[in-house]
Amino acid sequence: MNVLFPTSWFPSKYLPTNGNFVERHLDALIEVGHKVLVVHVEYTNRVLMPRVEERDLRGTHVIHLFAPRWMRSSPAAQKRINKKLLKHVEEIGFKPEIIHAHVLFPIGQNTAFFKNHFQVPLVLTEHWSGYKPENTDRYTREVARHNQSVFEHIDLFLPVSENLGESMREKGIEGEYRTVPNCVHTDLFDYKKRVEHSEYRFIHISNFDLRAKNTEGIIDAFVQLPQGSAKLIIAGDGDTERIRKYIESKGDSPDIELKGQLNYSEVAELMLNSDTHVLFSNFENLPCVIAEMHCTGGNVIATDVGGIPEMVDESNGILVKPRNVTELKNAMLYLIENRSQFDFRQIGSEAHKKYSLKAVGDEFTRYYDLVLEK
Repeated sequence: MNVLFPTSWFPSKYLPTNGNFVERHLDALIEVGHKVLVVHVEYTNRVLMPRVEERDLRGTHVIHLFAPRWMRSSPAAQKRINKKLLKHVEEIGFKPEIIHAHVLFPIGQNTAFFKNHFQVPLVLTEHWSGYKPENTDRYTREVARHNQSVFEHIDLFLPVSENLGESMREKGIEGEYRTVPNCVHTDLFDYKKRVEHSEYRFIHISNFDLRAKNTEGIIDAFVQLPQGSAKLIIAGDGDTERIRKYIESKGDSPDIELKGQLNYSEVAELMLNSDTHVLFSNFENLPCVIAEMHCTGGNVIATDVGGIPEMVDESNGILVKPRNVTELKNAMLYLIENRSQFDFRQIGSEAHKKYSLKAVGDEFTRYYDLVLEK
């Protein structure tokens, strides 16, 4: 099936890790045989006029349109962008049978234009946590006006978690909803490659966002554990200097290792060599790191927020309350003392069935068929 793939987030030369989970949804479509054309619109202060750059990504054509931020809220500018995008799509000769958009704001108006032009169904996968009650300040009037003008064009909403879908409906975005999760390259994150080691290893991989991730709370809990009982490895693409200073403020902590940004293969290697991923977030959608850790057979400790309870149960991890450092510490101590609590083969096998590229690609195909039948 020919799938036009407009997205607000996608890795680009300016933001190389932004929307990497969207790219994996692209991989899922390719895995099950769809032909895809990616159209990525990125608003940035790095350009003065709209500029299009095209590239090949593993046999898939990707159109990046970079535009000044002011054009995001200008109806006249949006018409120019639509005309420019359509010109490039038609030059390629791509005729979509369905449009599968990712992240409604700000590309929603462009996708509605494509739907009306090509007269094909439009489905939307949503990832953005801005719909959640904790982020009411991010759901601005501009976002609300944009979304209200677009959502009636969408034939099917595919949020990555049921919780996110509920948050969207609470914002007045009505329609038909189904849930399709984020996906994982299970050839890399493969529980059959799990490595045995003597020390207990906790890891935390994130962007260290102060508002969401509460990495400092993980450090607070870990330093209360008996020294030498475990190791904590922290990695990510956020403010590592802030985290380094916070670790130093706790005194001599030889059992904490801080790494910078890891590539996808390095993340897989770290997870395969670790026991537990700790995610102490204040809010979440459907964290990729949990799906990835489960695919490697590892267990998780995570907060009971957002879509996390849809991923974590007594068979693959422990849920704790957000901001409750004592509860987190006790969960970490319990796992150190009960290392054989979880069956990594069972965790990995179940995760592969749910998060593999083929599993997610098949789900998308099923819903494409559903809207096309209608």
